[in-house]
Amino acid sequence: MKWTASHVLSAVATLALAAALATEAHASSCEAGQKIDHRKADCLSANWNNSLWGQHTAKVKNECASFGTVVAKVEMKDAEDVILHLESDKTQRRMVDADITGVACCTDLSDYCNKPEGSYANAVDLSEDTTEDDFGGTVSAGS
Repeated sequence: MKWTASHVLSAVATLALAAALATEAHASSCEAGQKIDHRKADCLSANWNNSLWGQHTAKVKNECASFGTVVAKVEMKDAEDVILHLESDKTQRRMVDADITGVACCTDLSDYCNKPEGSYANAVDLSEDTTEDDFGGTVSAGS
């Protein structure tokens, strides 16, 4: 089959339509019931500043980068919300023109919003913890 200008235009139009539909489907994700407030999500830290001068800043960070991607939704008043894909543990900063009302972790788009059970690296098992006492002996942490 020989490609003509009409074939190329049809292919481009089809790809543009597919991209538009994918963007629309993505924008409708992370709705009520599919998000967790950042204060209740182990894997997302966030803060923001609503400036009096019109430039508002949100800072978000994936606290579980070793487990996968966290998707944050920056919710705004009278404007379209912003979705950020956080793949590393580097803080992302986003400036927007509308008041920020909150930041949430998208449960339907994130690998994790809360750490998987049993993954708390800072948890300490005291059952086998022993230390030396002042007299050269050992004492159990449970003693």
